Parts: sequence; C-alpha cells; structure tokens
Amino acid sequence: MRQRRMKFFSHTGVLLGARPWLPWNARIGEGVETTVRPNGLLHGGLMVAHMPTLAPPDTAPLPPPHGTVGPLALADSTSTARDTIVWLAQASELFMLNMKAVGYLHFPGPNHFIDTPLWHVADDGTVIVVVNREAPASASRTGYRVRLWNGAGSRAGDQRIPFEPVAVQPWTVDSITEVFTDDIASMYPSKDVARRLVSDSLRPPAFYPPVTDVVVGTDGYIWLAREGLATPPFDRRHYDILDTGGKPSGRLQLSRPGRILAATATFVWAVEHDADDVPSLVRYPVIRSARTP
Repeated sequence: MRQRRMKFFSHTGVLLGARPWLPWNARIGEGVETTVRPNGLLHGGLMVAHMPTLAPPDTAPLPPPHGTVGPLALADSTSTARDTIVWLAQASELFMLNMKAVGYLHFPGPNHFIDTPLWHVADDGTVIVVVNREAPASASRTGYRVRLWNGAGSRAGDQRIPFEPVAVQPWTVDSITEVFTDDIASMYPSKDVARRLVSDSLRPPAFYPPVTDVVVGTDGYIWLAREGLATPPFDRRHYDILDTGGKPSGRLQLSRPGRILAATATFVWAVEHDADDVPSLVRYPVIRSARTP
C-alpha cells in the first residue's frame, strides 16, 4: 500500500516528521478533476504542484507539441486546492522521436533545447520562482521574465532580464545527433537510416533558450544557469544572480562547465564532469565586487 505523505529530515538525516497528503479534490479548468503528487511545501504550510489538465480555460497558454498545460496550484493539508498562481505550459523533458507512420515516441534521452517555463520552490518554502525562457527567434537583444511568489502564495516580484541571444552551433547539433544515433542504430537497417530519423526529429532552435536551471540560495538569492545544454557535459559556465526581489545582482563564471546544486552567501556547490563523464562535487567561493556587472 502506498503511503501518501511527505517526510521531513534535518540536514544530518534525522527524521523530523511526516505530513499526509490526499488526492487533489479541486476541480481544475472545465470541471476536470485531477490527482497529482505535491512538489513542494511553502513556509506558510501550503503545498504546491503543477497539475496538467486536458481542459484548460481559454486564458491559459497553449500546450507545446507533445506537452501539457496546467495550473501551478496551492493546496492545504487536506489537498484541497486554494489558489492557482499561474498557468504553465510544459514540454516533455525527453527527446521525442518521430516514428513517421506510428507517430512520436519518447526517446530515452534528454530534450536539450526545452524552452517552456522553469519553476522552483525554495527549500525553505519562502519563495516560488517561475522563469519564462523562450528560445529567441532572432539575434536581436531581448529579455527573459522572472516572476516570484512568497511563502504565502502572494505575488512578490516580476522582472524582465535583458540578454543577448546565443546561437546554437552546428557542431553541437551534430554531436547530439551522433549520440542519439548510436543509441538506436542497432534497431535500423543502417546507421544512416537511424541518423536521418534523429535529424528529422531533433529540430533544434537557431538560438539557445536563455536559462536552463534555477537554484535558490539559502540567502534568498536566485541563481539562473544561462545558455547551454541541460545535461552532461553541461555546456555552460555563466550564472545570472538575482536578489531576493528578482533584480539583477551580478554574474558568476565557473572555471569549468558545470551545474550549481546549492548556494549560500559565501559558497556554491557544483557538479562537474571530466572527459570520461565522471562527476565531481566542487565548492566555489562567492566573491562579490562593489559594483554589479
């Protein structure tokens, strides 16, 4: 029997307590009921989760191809939805292989160029961060949007962060194509056939989505990973740093490509992969300058 509960542990691994949760009993969209596992807990005690639905209202964004749309909703301890803070479209995190006559199939590999909104609940439940990070259509300077909600579910900030688009290079697409091709080549008459299938399915954008990851530090500062691949070898080194109100505060450059996992006011912890794809956990000091870049 499945135990529907959230368990809480201290930083040393000691069990602090558990909180039961029930199937969501709210009616979403046009009278459609849904059941979903909570994804976070706010400081005020409300649970938060993204709940895909087949019947969104007319004001909701359109779902991406092979994706979903649903509310990022808040619920109380009885799993009754109390509020919808924002409707979000979500693409599949897996690469979709176009099998022609039989349609699209999930491929056991990542969707490297996903650009539907990112969202993250701080570990201490004090803030929800939602980042709209659509891949730019041109090289013209544009911006990505960062919205914040506090631990009570109230709007706390809305910023548009300017950036210069970064083009996806042909060799990056070729490398991804070869990796996926090698994974499925044994299923087809030749490697060329498999490569054409992957190439027809990949459809990379001309420019990278501007943000690939979100980390909220223990000091409330927000770390946004900039353009690059969302999976190893983590083709990215720069992070935009926003203050607790979502305003730009600085930028950090890692000495090697990696992914920040946690941050404080003085250190960040990142995972890096060597040439053999072996991960290492590295701690970097945060050195703040007197002026903001």
